[in-house]
Amino acid sequence: MDLSTVLGVALAWLFVGTAIYLGADGKAAALIDPTSFLVVLGGCTAATMAAFPFSDLKRLPKVLMKTVFWKSVDVQEVIDQAIELNTISRKGGVKDVEDACKRPEMYPFLSECVVFAANETESSTVEAQLNRRLDAITIRHETGKSMVESMAKSAPAFGMIGTLIGLVFMMISMNPQDPNSFSSVGAGMAVALLTTLYGAMFANMICNPLADKLGRRSAEEQFCNAIAMQAALMILEGVRPSEFSDRLLAWTPNQEQEKKAA
Repeated sequence: MDLSTVLGVALAWLFVGTAIYLGADGKAAALIDPTSFLVVLGGCTAATMAAFPFSDLKRLPKVLMKTVFWKSVDVQEVIDQAIELNTISRKGGVKDVEDACKRPEMYPFLSECVVFAANETESSTVEAQLNRRLDAITIRHETGKSMVESMAKSAPAFGMIGTLIGLVFMMISMNPQDPNSFSSVGAGMAVALLTTLYGAMFANMICNPLADKLGRRSAEEQFCNAIAMQAALMILEGVRPSEFSDRLLAWTPNQEQEKKAA
């Protein structure tokens, strides 16, 4: 579980909520307006549904869960597993490699790449197939992130739409023949602005942070997937163990290289 996502969003709402409570002078309840909430949430949902097919939309709950429930991938662990599989491949056969890849602790994409490479003989064929697989994963990640970004973009827009609707109704209710009708302008303006507030809060306190987290998750996974693909190709080519380790080590961050060298 990624506590930084939960804590970050919770703290944002806590600080804003505390500021509202301290500055509202007992009128914080005035900031609760179901109609404004419906305009923003309903508008965002409808706009996202219009922009993406149902085949993508049904993945949205799972995509959002990845921002919280996600096991971070250790690059060095992936490299160590690749080195182990290379050793098994040189000492044993395809069956031994496949059995090793079935172990639950193995990085899934590494296992997929190595098993595929172990059953092929042409390096160019393996590389082309694995590149297509990487492209498919990239598209899936980008689609998930785009759905959240779409909600982040539409929330302020629907907030403004709600505000304009409120202003129109407020103007209609003003009667030049009735001076008392002007006394409610301040209250009407306040309610009209609530949708803008809701839209800005929904976009910047939920959607944008989650979209950024998804982007980081995708980059992390894609980096490890690229390492896994190169490892599989080197296993197919029969690269010597020392060269195999050196090539993979070049992918690691500087601190990891220094740690390995020590």
